[in-house]
Amino acid sequence: VRILQEARKSAGLDITDRISVWWTATSAETAEALMEHGSMVADEVLATTFAKGTPLSDDPAADAPPQEHPDLGLTFRLAKATA
Repeated sequence: VRILQEARKSAGLDITDRISVWWTATSAETAEALMEHGSMVADEVLATTFAKGTPLSDDPAADAPPQEHPDLGLTFRLAKATA
């Protein structure tokens, strides 16, 4: 949650903005945690989309640059969700 909130801030988004998040993980532990707790993470960060994989072409995150957290083996894209 903290990593996504920091990324939101770096992207210039407000804490109340709804976001779209797409993620991939090279760490099995990280992937398992995100799949198991994805709903809670999505609620905490106000994500309307919180999905594993590559953003769909019509998703706002499709044009967002990938962000990495090497210690967790996590790569994600985050963007303000459309209404």
